[in-house]
Amino acid sequence: MAEPHRYRGVARNGKVELEPGAKLPEGAEVIVLFERPSDTSGVDQDEDLKWLLGAMRTGFDLGGGPYFDRSSHYGDSGRPR
Repeated sequence: MAEPHRYRGVARNGKVELEPGAKLPEGAEVIVLFERPSDTSGVDQDEDLKWLLGAMRTGFDLGGGPYFDRSSHYGDSGRPR
């Protein structure tokens, strides 16, 4: 397994823009973690929670289409593409 890398980014219009100079190999698996801004004074946690739950329900557009069946996802190898 390759060594993990950390990049910062900003979410805009449902997509994550990575910091300048961030290079990802094609097909890289990623984990997206939303961090709270450093200035949290006056932030309503209930509103944040509502937004996160809404995003979980509707999902994020990561640029790819859905897999319609097992073979379109796994192909002949039995491993995800």
